[in-house]
Amino acid sequence: HKLWFSTKSSHYNPDPEVYHDPPLIFDIEADPAEAHPLDSEQYKQLIEKAYSQVTEHKASIDWTYPLCLARDPKYLPCSNERSDCRTTGSARDDIDTRAAVAGTSQV
Repeated sequence: HKLWFSTKSSHYNPDPEVYHDPPLIFDIEADPAEAHPLDSEQYKQLIEKAYSQVTEHKASIDWTYPLCLARDPKYLPCSNERSDCRTTGSARDDIDTRAAVAGTSQV
């Protein structure tokens, strides 16, 4: 079985997440497309166990910020210093810039 506590159309779409209480439950062997949620009333024990495991897992997480180093600009790689470390859309410009920074020439 698979439980969904929240759903969204896609990770990077701007639409909000939809939270489900009780969570959506699917039998992924019989319904691999997850098209038909099961009746949550018939799976109360499974849901209680899942909530317990989620709570236990969240309690074990070190919620130190930032959670992702990518949010800190000092950890982003620089591909083109002339464009303030942003790509220009031209791979040749990026290669030339890296070569200039390294003190070599690319032909």
